[in-house]
This record gives sequence, structure tokens and C-alpha cells, in this order.
Amino acid sequence: MRAAWALHGRLVRRSLEHGIAQGGDLHPGHLPSRFVTGFAFHRESFPESAARPRAYRERADSGFLDEPATARALAGSLRAGLDCGALDEAEVTEATGVDRAGLDLLSAPPGPPARPA
Repeated sequence: MRAAWALHGRLVRRSLEHGIAQGGDLHPGHLPSRFVTGFAFHRESFPESAARPRAYRERADSGFLDEPATARALAGSLRAGLDCGALDEAEVTEATGVDRAGLDLLSAPPGPPARPA
């Protein structure tokens, strides 16, 4: 059982590292390894995931050439960390300068162009 959980955890982590958050868990036995791996991933990636959206919003140099799509993806990752309980809203707000509502706006896909009145 432990070997199966370890293998599944490695596969889940690899998917998360490549930006794929959903998986095809076929058995309830996959849920513990998915939860533990997701929780650990969001805790470990929090410092960079929080610093880059803050730099993007403040137009500061993060060492990366971030664009709106990257900021959306990073904000979405922070929201996923909040949703799974790995991150606390206060620590995210302090690190990013944005509360949950601001993260929701930052991670939202661009809407259709506005129609002239």
C-alpha cells in the first residue's frame, strides 16, 4: 500500500509541477496520496507563487518576464492552495498584497470585449 501511495504521489506531484491539477483517480485509495501531495505542493511552492503575482501587480522585477496569463495561473494556484487548506487566507493576503476577492479577479479569464453603449 505504501509503495502504491508513493508512486501515486510522485505522479500527482509531476502533474502539479506541469500545471495539471486534475487527475483520473480510479480508486478511493488514491485520495490520501492526492490530498497529501497537493497539500505539500502548495505549501512548498507558496513563497514563489506569492512573490510573482505581487511583483506583477506592483510592476516590480521578479526575475521573470510575467504576463497576464502567468499572473492568472499563479493566482489560480494560490486559490487552489486556499481551497485545499494548505494556505491560510491571512498569509496569502500578506504575501501577495491581495485578498481572496482580489485573487479571484486576478485569476479570472479575460471576458468578452465590452460592447459600446
